[in-house]
Amino acid sequence: MKFCKECGKELKPSAQFCNNCGTNASGTSTPQRQQQTAPKKKMSKKNKIILASVIAVLIILFAGYKTGEAMTSKEKVIDKFETALAEKDANKLAKILTTDDKELT
Repeated sequence: MKFCKECGKELKPSAQFCNNCGTNASGTSTPQRQQQTAPKKKMSKKNKIILASVIAVLIILFAGYKTGEAMTSKEKVIDKFETALAEKDANKLAKILTTDDKELT
């Protein structure tokens, strides 16, 4: 019976390589394959500036959207309406209740 000289595992009589460690049955180990990774490309200064600008614009747009949403929320409009009623301010009430939308009657 043959045994692997690297790991000591029993080898079949016709085996050319060890099933356990991959060593050649004659005792010389086979070279292991090395994983090749593509080198990482560094981002150019121009691309960094463009990316930072796009991110900044997106943040500003999102903040503007959220601000507009908060200013025109139902709760805010109702609160303004109730305040105008309590203060008996006809100008504020008229401003809240009128619209520039020509489709509304």
